[in-house]
Amino acid sequence: MPKVVEIALEPGETVDDAAQRLVGEIDVDATSFDEARRIKEVYLALLNRLEFEQKSGALIDLELATSILFETARAARDAWLNWPAKFAPLIASELGVEADKVTDVLTGYVHRQISALGEPQADFSER
Repeated sequence: MPKVVEIALEPGETVDDAAQRLVGEIDVDATSFDEARRIKEVYLALLNRLEFEQKSGALIDLELATSILFETARAARDAWLNWPAKFAPLIASELGVEADKVTDVLTGYVHRQISALGEPQADFSER
């Protein structure tokens, strides 16, 4: 009975790393037809698993994820930049002060907070 090899990615392992681990060091000249077929099947199994995970939604494209995170962060930043102009008049009327002064003060604090947050960089490499 042929040996059954578990095809699974270990934590932090890429598909290429897993394929290399499962295939081992290959001596092309000494590789038999059966061994070459086994190597091919290992790669095909890994590719099929990758395709399945992509289609099932378990994996998403890195560029797509980065784009979505960027758009979400920009929308949040824009909402905060517009917040003082929207709410300063309401706050000013409750406090009985000039709306322009409240808008200026809130705008300054919002800009400082956004600057303190900086430009986040999403790192999807190894975790």
